[in-house]
Amino acid sequence: MKSAPTLIPADRQARICRRLQEQGTVRVAQLSDLLGVSEITIRRDLDALEQRGLLKRAHGGAITSRLMQVETL
Repeated sequence: MKSAPTLIPADRQARICRRLQEQGTVRVAQLSDLLGVSEITIRRDLDALEQRGLLKRAHGGAITSRLMQVETL
């Protein structure tokens, strides 16, 4: 895992959303390395973001939701 400064959940989740806006999909393992936290932590963040309607969980990661796509227009 890459050594990164410890981020609070809101900051991690904002970075995840930015990555999704840029790429359209994210992988748990890649986010874990990028943000320097465990895959379990990333899964929890993805669950929280999905509950807010900001993404859709997919096997091993997530994809953008319609809500996120509309917010970026």
